[in-house]
Amino acid sequence: NSARLWNWRGKQITDFVGHNAKISCAHFSPGSRYLLTGSFDKVAILWKLNGNAYRVYAHDDAITAVGFSSDEKYVITGTQSKTIYLWDINGKLLKSVQGFESRIIWLSMLDKGHSVLIAMENGQIRMCDTNTTESEIIADNGDVIYNAALSPESDYIVTSSKDGIAKIWNLQEKNVKEFIGHT
Repeated sequence: NSARLWNWRGKQITDFVGHNAKISCAHFSPGSRYLLTGSFDKVAILWKLNGNAYRVYAHDDAITAVGFSSDEKYVITGTQSKTIYLWDINGKLLKSVQGFESRIIWLSMLDKGHSVLIAMENGQIRMCDTNTTESEIIADNGDVIYNAALSPESDYIVTSSKDGIAKIWNLQEKNVKEFIGHT
């Protein structure tokens, strides 16, 4: 029910206490000013790094993914009910997008919140336009995705999956490199 911030030497710096259930996801803001946590208690909390809660984003279902826009003006959350929510940093809900086929595992905002890259449990990687709420499959992992990460330049996404294969997807050239051997 809490998150902890450690330095690289293993010393605990801060304890983030405030959730009423297990924390399912966490993400630092691009400028390292905030930490955003999501939980099975249906709440996302935006924290200052001193451990003080700054904003609370209430949801109707467990939160499975959280992220920020590059300018730190927007927050995005994904839920167990296959919905993404776009919020301004002050807690105002701007938009929700529903209708995804599978639970959202990971997401990342591009274009200051106008596009969201989503990795879903069913193996799909989708690009969602938050203005039109339409999404397209840009890659299919072929197995359950456990986690994903986007390169700083937004050119590549790496996925880890149930089959033990890590994949790096080149989003510009639409190709993939597989790394087999994980168990």
